[in-house]
Order: sequence, then structure tokens, then C-alpha cells
Amino acid sequence: MTSDARFASLVSLACHDLRTPLATVHGFARTLRRIELTDPAPRYVEMIEVASQQLAELVDELSLVARIEAGLFEPRLESVDSLGLA
Repeated sequence: MTSDARFASLVSLACHDLRTPLATVHGFARTLRRIELTDPAPRYVEMIEVASQQLAELVDELSLVARIEAGLFEPRLESVDSLGLA
């Protein structure tokens, strides 16, 4: 196994281990949104939700970069509605 493959494996394992607690934090924040809270709690819950979502996206991007670097990513062609992007 090359050092790139070992690194990708380590990053993949770390990403996997981070996803579970992040999903738990995000899920509890969504649950708290359903409860009537007094100020400033709703703002804190929103901050937790946003931060956990941003961290989850960062973990996903890190995982993707590691797979690309290790040559494990296979791109696929898709049609794109270019007018919808504008």
C-alpha cells in the first residue's frame, strides 16, 4: 500500500468517525427546534445547527479530496441545465 493510499485510508477512517457524532449533534439541534425555547436559546440552537452542518460538509469535502489524491475517485458525466445555473 502506497503512502497516498494509507493517507486516504486514514482520512476516510477519520471522516467516518466524525460523521456519527456530527449527525447526533445536528439531530439533537433539530429536535430542540421543535421545543418552545426562551431567548437566547433558539439562537444558540441555530448556531449549533449551522456549525454542525458546516463541519459535516467539511468532512465530506476532506473525504472527497483524499479519494481524489489516492486515485480512488471515478468522475461521472452528467448533463447540466446551464440556464438553471445562472
